[in-house]
Amino acid sequence: MRPLQMATGPSARSTADHRAVGTTDHEDLLATLLAARDDDGGGASGMSDAEIRDQLLTFLFGGSETMANTLAWAVHLLAGHPDAERRLHAEVDSVLAGRDPAYQDIGQLPWTQRVITEAVRLYPTGWMFTRTTTKDTVLGGQAIPARTTVIYSPYLLHHRGDLFTEPKRFGPDRPQPARGAYIPFGAGARQCIGDAYALTGAVLTPAAIAARWRLIPAPGQPLRATVQTTLVPHPLPMRTALRSDARVQGPAVTPAALASRYQASIRTAERLIAKARTRPERPAVLAELVVEPDAMRTVGINGQPSNPGDPGQLAGAA
Repeated sequence: MRPLQMATGPSARSTADHRAVGTTDHEDLLATLLAARDDDGGGASGMSDAEIRDQLLTFLFGGSETMANTLAWAVHLLAGHPDAERRLHAEVDSVLAGRDPAYQDIGQLPWTQRVITEAVRLYPTGWMFTRTTTKDTVLGGQAIPARTTVIYSPYLLHHRGDLFTEPKRFGPDRPQPARGAYIPFGAGARQCIGDAYALTGAVLTPAAIAARWRLIPAPGQPLRATVQTTLVPHPLPMRTALRSDARVQGPAVTPAALASRYQASIRTAERLIAKARTRPERPAVLAELVVEPDAMRTVGINGQPSNPGDPGQLAGAA
């Protein structure tokens, strides 16, 4: 596998531009990172350009596939639980009243938040994490030397019957889990830096969709929870249906129009990539990941088939 090739020129220039005009003139992620200070260093030291670049990459690229998988699992589960879906529609209609969702609406969408939280419990996209011990310790009665890599699975933890009642059931109304029982983003000092960012998008996106549309699974397509780098629902063909009781204002955007917009964005990206490759003196802010087929083998075995009403069972992850 060839390494990840990252063009750093424009990102470095953008960082320099932000530093030159001062961080208060921008209300974006880059400005927030530039303004961050290390508490351990007396609050005087900030991050280097290289550290800021790495943080930006974590946010932008680390949250793309995981977000898509989370939303896919959520709509799959809602399709099999019409009562939960109707409650989501009622909440979205009441809060948004036909307008697009905004960040300020998150606190007014508790059921939508619970739907996402439960979807992530059942199907955490980060199904396996690792940690390295910094000193000799004992875990579960097992002695573990320092510098040992420990593997743990949020998926297996989230499906333990001693921690969750009916762990395989999709229940957005279930009580708050015990501390340490729910860790879709990891925990401790190495917890995912983008957890709040991911949950914000994961709540607002289905709210925007549910305000107008219903997503209905295609018949005769058993779903498998496929263990790859992330936990992927495959296959998941669905069709869109316009809600007859929707309160969204303005003309409906048809699925065909949405598909056309998507194809147009793909063509635009292809043109930008082609242009960047012909102008090496001005590299684009794009990442090119070249992967050999054998280098991205799935880590485990495909899960057991499930119906929309049954979260199913992941195989090969023990």
